[in-house]
Amino acid sequence: MLAVFIGLESLNPENLKAASKGQNKLNFFEEMIQAWHRYGIAVHTSYIIGFPFDTVESVRRDITTLMEVVQPDQASFFMLTPLPGSVDHLEMNKRGEWMSGLQRVRQLPRGAKSPEHDQRGMVQRVSGSVETILLGGESD
Repeated sequence: MLAVFIGLESLNPENLKAASKGQNKLNFFEEMIQAWHRYGIAVHTSYIIGFPFDTVESVRRDITTLMEVVQPDQASFFMLTPLPGSVDHLEMNKRGEWMSGLQRVRQLPRGAKSPEHDQRGMVQRVSGSVETILLGGESD
């Protein structure tokens, strides 16, 4: 079976605008998925939960629209993860919003060689954070 993966992100226009994803339009995805289906190709979409304008009700509404209008064959749902160095991470950090220990780890600046930017140390901190989360301990 042939399949294609589409990073749908969100169906909420406010979230798409905030994420600079103006190209993501509901009618475009609907038409594109119908076209893939006409050729017998399955469609797997991804959807991110946790954008600034998401509420429990808006996510429920979007999932209903996803199932009834967009109609992918499969969908994966992910929590917004503000990776260090991304605009989301920078903005959340500025607002003082909570982030897990893993999300607070800073990226190694390009070409940095100083001890304060030791890549091994960064990997150890990340590994420790992941281990803490997986083992159910307190995360910093």
